This record gives sequence, C-alpha cells and structure tokens, in this order.
Amino acid sequence: MGLESKAVLATTVYAQSELRYQKVRADLTLRTLAEAREHNHSIIVIDGGSPIDYIHQMTELGALVLPQETPGMGRARRQALKTADDIADERAIVWLEPEKYPMVPLLDEAVDYVNSRNFDMVMFRRKSLESYPPEQMHSYQMGNLAIRYIAGIETDFFFGPVTLSHQGVDYFLRYQSPFDDLWDSIHVPKLQIINDGLPWTQVEVDYTHPREQTEAETGVLDLFLRRTQQMYQLTQALLLESQRSKTPSVDPIPLPIQA
Repeated sequence: MGLESKAVLATTVYAQSELRYQKVRADLTLRTLAEAREHNHSIIVIDGGSPIDYIHQMTELGALVLPQETPGMGRARRQALKTADDIADERAIVWLEPEKYPMVPLLDEAVDYVNSRNFDMVMFRRKSLESYPPEQMHSYQMGNLAIRYIAGIETDFFFGPVTLSHQGVDYFLRYQSPFDDLWDSIHVPKLQIINDGLPWTQVEVDYTHPREQTEAETGVLDLFLRRTQQMYQLTQALLLESQRSKTPSVDPIPLPIQA
C-alpha cells in the first residue's frame, strides 16, 4: 500500500465461474488492480472464493485481498468499504466494480473534492452510454428516469462507482436492506446521503466500458433477465427510502462541466 496514495479503492471479486463473461471480468479485474498501482491508489479486494493462483496474482499487483466473511452481495460490499475505511486515515474511499479499469485514471477530480473540499459523496456522470451492451445501456437510462421521478434529481445515479468520505461510508455500513440486500446496498445509501443534506456533487467522466466485457455480455438472456430484476428491485428500494425520508431532496452543489 502506497503511503502517498490519495484514495483507497474498495471492490469485490469472485473468479470461480466458467461462464465466458465472468472469465472476462476476472481478467479485467487484474487490469483494474494494475491501474490502481499505476495511479498510486491503495485497493482492497474482498474475495468470495477465487482460485489460489488468482488470489496470488491480485496480491502481486499490490491489492490487499481478504476472504469474504459472510455470504451475500451487500455484506461483501460493506466488508470492502469497512476495510477501506479502517485504513484510509484522511483519504477518500472509492467503491469500484472490479471490471471497470478505465475508471481508475478518471478518479482524481472526485477524490480531490472529498479530500480537499470536504464533500461527503461524489458521484460520476458518464458522457455516453454507447459503449455498453444494449441491455445495460437501456437499464441505466431507465434508472436515471426512475431517480428523476422518485427524488427529482438529475444524476447518473445507477452508475456504481462512487467516492466517499468517512461520514459517507458510514451510511453504507449502517444500511439495512428490506430487499434481500442486493443492488440496493450500493445505491440506496446515496439517496439517504442526499436526503440528509450532506454535501455532495457529481463530476462528468469520459468513461468507455471495456470492449471485451461488452462483447461477452451482449445478447445473453440470463443477463437481460438480471437487468430487469435489478431495475425492479432498485426502484422499489428507492421508492421506499423516498417515502420514509422526512427531509426533502436537495440539489447537488453544481460544478462546471467541460464541453
């Protein structure tokens, strides 16, 4: 772990599947770890049971790899964020899905807003969704409509990566899911942060999804069904949180977006 790193990245991985798109994701995860090392970020990986040789590859790339303590998507994510929070000191914490290696060079502005400007959350807004599989692109578009209708905010809300302060991380660690603790565990706490009036913003990034992942996931029926399940579950969870909140939604603090 680099002592001069500006952020601690947190992610989860399970490189055991024989499915093509999962194998591609495992390969891309190693690229993410290499990018983190190249850009001088510490990175925590919670591993759900990958082969030992794959774990060795991750540690050789500089990651702190820990076994998942309890089953479940939400539990793994909270373990990753808790571990990152424990070692971050005054640095920002970034939640990042393991295959999104092109995001690593794009983190600096968001990290600076947390480290130097006292923001508790910085989300990312992609310039384009055209690099994604069509199923995923349309899912994101529907998600952005959902959060506009539910909370009245214009964000790229369902994009996973998010940069957090220690106070921001605490919202994720305290979250208790009424919906099987799946995708809501990484998205509903963001709405809670917004509704509670903590300082937050978003930065625009020129992110391109890995071509290999897009090719491997396009036209896969199981993934299409998973996207529909994800959208339904997230919409229900966000509606519940919106109804529960007593604090009206607030607008983000605006940033200039470069053309």
